[in-house]
Parts: sequence; C-alpha cells; structure tokens
Amino acid sequence: MKKLNVSKLIIISLLIIILAMGSIIISAKGFKNGESPSKMTQVVNDTTGGADKLLSSPGKFLRDKYTQIQTLLNTYDENKSLKKEIYELSERATNNEGLQAENKSLREALDLENTLVGYKKITANVISRNPSSWEDIVIIDAGSDEGIKSNMIVMAGKGIIGRVSQVNKKSSKISLLVGQHGLEDKIPVRIGTTDNPSYGLLSSYDSDKDAFVITQITSKNEIKKDDLVVTSGLGGDSPQDLPVGKVIDKKNGSGSMTQEIYVAASGNFYDLRTVTVVDRIDGEHKEEETANE
Repeated sequence: MKKLNVSKLIIISLLIIILAMGSIIISAKGFKNGESPSKMTQVVNDTTGGADKLLSSPGKFLRDKYTQIQTLLNTYDENKSLKKEIYELSERATNNEGLQAENKSLREALDLENTLVGYKKITANVISRNPSSWEDIVIIDAGSDEGIKSNMIVMAGKGIIGRVSQVNKKSSKISLLVGQHGLEDKIPVRIGTTDNPSYGLLSSYDSDKDAFVITQITSKNEIKKDDLVVTSGLGGDSPQDLPVGKVIDKKNGSGSMTQEIYVAASGNFYDLRTVTVVDRIDGEHKEEETANE
C-alpha cells in the first residue's frame, strides 16, 4: 500500500513538472510572438503558481520565524551588553564620587595643617561611624601612640566638630558637638573681633535652627549677624582662635547673661573622612598661666 502511494505521488509530481515545463515553453513562445496565452495555458499557469505558492509557504514561514528568533537573540545579547556597560559606568561614577569626596576631605585637612600655625596637630582618618549614632560618635585611626589625649578639640572642614571622649592605643572615639552629649562640657568662645570681643559658652546645638547656641554672654557689646565666633582658650581645655562659625540669629533676654546667640557651624559634620585633632602647644599653657597670675 505504501509503495503504491509513493508511486502515485511520483507520477503526479512528474505530470505537474511536465505540465509546468510545457506551460513555460508555450507561454514563452506566445510572449515572443506577442500573443495572449491560451485558456489551457492560463489554467496550467494558475495551477502551477498555486502549487508553487503552496510548496514554498512552509519554507517562507520557517525562514521568517528563524529571522525573528535570530533578531530576538541579537536583541537579548545587545541588552545584556548594554546592561553590563551601564553597570560599569555607574560603578565608575560611584568610585569617582568617592575619590572626589576623599580628595576634598584631604585638601581641607591640608588647608588646616597650613592654617593652624602654632598648634599641635594630628591628622587621622575616620574608620567607623555607626548609623544608629551618626550624629553622636565617630572612631578615628589614631590613639595614644600618636599623641591623642582626652578632651582634645577635633576639626574638619573649616571649623571645630567635636572633642576626643575616649582614647585607645591605636584608635579614639570622638563625640560630635551636634550630638546628644557633644556639649556636656561647654566650650568657651569669643564673639567678634579681638578689639571689641564678647565672651560666652558654646552650650548646646539647636537641630531646628541647625545652629550652635551660645549662652552666658559676659559683655554688653552689641553682637551682630555674621560676627565670627572662635574658641577663646579660657578655662584651659581648648586652644584659642579655632573657628566655630558665624552668628546667624540671637534671642534677647532680660540681660546679657540670659541672651542666646545662634551660630552656623563652619565645620563639616556630614561627610567625615579625615579629621584634624588639635591641642595647645606648651607655650600657650605657660602664657595662659602667666596671664591668670
């Protein structure tokens, strides 16, 4: 039965081929002579054309699908490559931002080194800052081996930011002045110029105003906006003339002692990478002792 079907298929195929060839020859001859094809030729042409279309359709379908799949694969590879490039660019941008911030911090530390003449200075890197105590504590990579002592003033950016609260051999804990316990020990400060100064205590930090608060003003001199505030060095715990900030506001009380002065900080509290720990030189201690006598 199978042999018979195959034989029939071969015979039918041969007949179609013969008819097609005959049609082509007749059509070519008619076309050459400028004659219209006969009805028989038209029927054969239509039949062979339909058969050709029918036989070529599966091949065309497969070719189209192959092209679509190939296009999808190429698109996938391109997307994968683009994602990799975007990730690498993002990583480079992040690294560049980190390097720029680090360079800025190092430049600020170098500026402090050049500006703070006549002080003991120790530059250190911030090695830890816990998110849960972000505004309270930082850890630096310098300790007693490098000459760090408790209560030393710490600077970053262009002003004071904290005080050494704990010292180990190779590391130290810094209490930030904007933190909850940063100003438990108040810092004596001077407001205005040395010719017409006012003195007070850096007592607290007002988070709503983002400013330090100076209290216990000991002078009746007028304090104006943008007056500079520096450490006074009185009391013996801190060097004098270290930048604190500028006056931005004040709240008057019944007298100078009840007046409150608000000061915008000069120091950088937020992106701490490098800090400078500052101490008095021996001569400054002696000068103050002589002045007190």
